[in-house]
Amino acid sequence: MNTVKTLLVLAVALLVTSACTPLQFDEAPGGTPVVQEEAAVEAPVTEEEPGSGPTSTPAPAETPAETIQEPRSLADLREGGDLDRLLSITENALIPGGNDHTDSIVVVFEAAYYELTGLTLEDRNITIEIVSDEDYDTMKPSKPQFEDSAGFNEGVMGMDGAMRRSNIVTTGERSIVDVLGGVGHEMGHVKDAAERGTLKQPYELPSGCENNYRGFRETVARQFEVATIRKIQEYTNINLTEFSDTGENRRRIERRLKWVGGSRYGFMNILSWLALVDAPDHPDAEGFDPALKRLKDQLGANKMLSANELIELSDHFIQIPLPERCSYVFDKKSMLPLYLHTIQEMAKSRLARYMTEPDGLDGLQKYVP
Repeated sequence: MNTVKTLLVLAVALLVTSACTPLQFDEAPGGTPVVQEEAAVEAPVTEEEPGSGPTSTPAPAETPAETIQEPRSLADLREGGDLDRLLSITENALIPGGNDHTDSIVVVFEAAYYELTGLTLEDRNITIEIVSDEDYDTMKPSKPQFEDSAGFNEGVMGMDGAMRRSNIVTTGERSIVDVLGGVGHEMGHVKDAAERGTLKQPYELPSGCENNYRGFRETVARQFEVATIRKIQEYTNINLTEFSDTGENRRRIERRLKWVGGSRYGFMNILSWLALVDAPDHPDAEGFDPALKRLKDQLGANKMLSANELIELSDHFIQIPLPERCSYVFDKKSMLPLYLHTIQEMAKSRLARYMTEPDGLDGLQKYVP
C-alpha cells in the first residue's frame, strides 16, 4: 500500500512540473481574438518556480486560422430600423463642419456588396473614403495609385499594384443614395479588374479603340452601381427605383437611351440593353449563350432585371477578353438602328401610372435594364 501511495505522489508531482502556460491572444472589443497578419508565432516560455525543476519550452502551438467577420446584413439593418433611418435623411451625406453620415453609408454598402458577391471589403482588400469636395479635389496629387485610375470626377477607384489594394474615394457632399451608387460604380471597376486578374491595362489598344474600351468598362461599373441600389431596395419601403409615367420621364429616357458619340459615358446605359435584346434565341444560332438568353427572357417578363440578375449580366461582360471588347462594342453599335425604338419603349413601359409617392431617389434606375 505504501508503495502505491508513493507512486501516486510522484505522478502528481510530474504532472505539476510539466504543466505549461496556454497561448494567449489579445482581445478585441467584444472578446474576438486578434491575430496580427504575417506575425511570427513564438512559443511561450514557462518559467518554473525556484526548486520546482528546470525551465521548459513547450512545442509551438498551431496558428489559428484567421476568420473574417461577416458584415451586418441588410435584413438586420432593416429590422433595427437603421436602413430606413439612413435613407430617409434628405441632407447631404457629408456636411463639412456639420453632420457626417459616411460611416453608416459604408456599413450599408458593405451589407449590399456581401449579398451581391458573397465577399467582404476585407476579402477584396478594399478601403472606402467618402470625403468633402475640397479634400477630394486635393487628393489626386497625393495619391499616386490614382494616376491610372478610373476617372476623377465624383468618384475614383485607385489600385495599388504592389499592395494589391483598392482604394475607392468619392465625394460626400451629395445625397446619400448618390454616394451609395457612386461607391457601387467604383466597386464595379474593382470587380472588373480583379476578376480579369490584372490591375493594369496589359496590352496596347488598337488605334481608335480607346473610347470603346473605356466605355465598355463604364458599362460594367454602371451595372454594379444600379445593382447596389436595387439590392438595397429589396430591404426598404422607401422608393429608390420606381418612377411615374410623366412626359418628362419619357423624354429623359429618350435623351439618355441612345448612343452619344465622343464620350466613354455616352453609351454605357444602352450597351447593356443591346447585349440582351440582340442575344440569340435559338440554341443553334451563332453566339447563343443560355445564361444571356435567360436574362433576356427575365427582362421581357419582368421589364427590369433584379439586382442579382444585373450582377450576372456584369459577369457576362467581365468574361469578354480584353482584346475582344472593342470589336464587341462596334458590333453592338451596328445593331442600334434595329433596336433603339424597342429599347426605349421597354424602358418607358416600366414607368408607373397613378403613382402617389415621389419618384425614386436613384434616377439612373430608369436607364438600365
